[in-house]
Amino acid sequence: PRVMRVSVEGGIIFGIVVMLGFILAFAIGVETGRRNGQAGATKARNTTVAAQKKIGSGIVAPNKPYAIQLVAYRDRSSAVAAVNALKARGIAANVQFENNIYTVCTGSYKNREEAQLSLKRFVSAYNGAFIRKR
Repeated sequence: PRVMRVSVEGGIIFGIVVMLGFILAFAIGVETGRRNGQAGATKARNTTVAAQKKIGSGIVAPNKPYAIQLVAYRDRSSAVAAVNALKARGIAANVQFENNIYTVCTGSYKNREEAQLSLKRFVSAYNGAFIRKR
C-alpha cells in the first residue's frame, strides 16, 4: 500500500480551505433563512392589516379600539389554528403580529367597560385573557 505524504504546510492550507467552505455554506444558509423569515413576517403583517380593515369579521372598527386578547404564540400556525377553532364555535377572532408574537384577539369594543362584560365569557376557557387597546 502506498502512503500519501503531505507536508505540514499543505495540511494546514487544506484545513483552512475546508473551514472557509463551512463558513461560506453557513453564511449562505443564514442569509437564506433571514430572507425567508422576513418574507413570512411581512406577509403576516400585511395579512393583519388587511384583516383589520374587515370590520364585519370582529376586527377593529375605527371607533372601537378595545379587544380581548385570548392567547399569544411564537408561530403563526398555532395562532391560525386557535382562530379557526374559535370561528368553528361561532366566535369572530383574528391574528395580530407584533414584536415577533402572534396574538389571537376577539371582539371590538368602544370602551373598557363594554369589553369587561364580554371578557367574563372567555376567562374560564382562556385563563390569561385580558382587555387590550389596539
